[in-house]
Amino acid sequence: MVFSTTQFIASESLNEKNRENDFSQLVVILLLASGLSTRLGRAKMLLPWTSGTIFDTVVNRLLHETVQPLVVVCHPELPLTIHDNRVNYVLNNRPEHGISHSIQLAVSFLKENWPKAAAAILLGDEPFVLGGDIRNVMSDFDNRPSNCHLLRPRYNQIPGHPVMLDQKALSWAEQLSGDRGFGALWAQHTQEACYVDYSVRDRPIPTTDIDTLTDYRAAYSSAVTMEKNLKRG
Repeated sequence: MVFSTTQFIASESLNEKNRENDFSQLVVILLLASGLSTRLGRAKMLLPWTSGTIFDTVVNRLLHETVQPLVVVCHPELPLTIHDNRVNYVLNNRPEHGISHSIQLAVSFLKENWPKAAAAILLGDEPFVLGGDIRNVMSDFDNRPSNCHLLRPRYNQIPGHPVMLDQKALSWAEQLSGDRGFGALWAQHTQEACYVDYSVRDRPIPTTDIDTLTDYRAAYSSAVTMEKNLKRG
């Protein structure tokens, strides 16, 4: 899929020379942040967090704690306050089509601009995934068995993110439909998917997401405590 200028905003021009490079050793981070927040009743990405909004906090953390290109799939009405040459915004005009549509937009953009690259997919409403978590998962992805094309972390036995996909798995992701996410990929490709387990203690578990106001209040309290502990450390 070729994106028009009304569908994506690239902070830095993606020229033809770059598109001809071999990106087979590159991982691109894909952040999905275009959900409708129907259970919450308001735009969760704009909720206050420890460093601005949830959206600002997650994107800034990715910029400060990782080095990979970043593609952010977001709602057209989301204020884009962060401008950096590593950030590319893909606008999702049909968020009602579910997470599969967000995944497809991100994957199409990746394939158009970084042929042969792999993907690390994150969710915008999981603000406790830290740069160290991402680096650990990427390292295990580099050392995965040859028959493993999908890799997902489990934190204290709970499946989380980033979900890692190589080129073969990215082609599977393009076939998803409706509100079916990575669980569907695991069900369809059990022999080519794998998990890596991590133990998390003394901080909020990275699988914590925000779907309701109750979730948000509890998560925000945990985030404030975590930030205080990080500053002391």
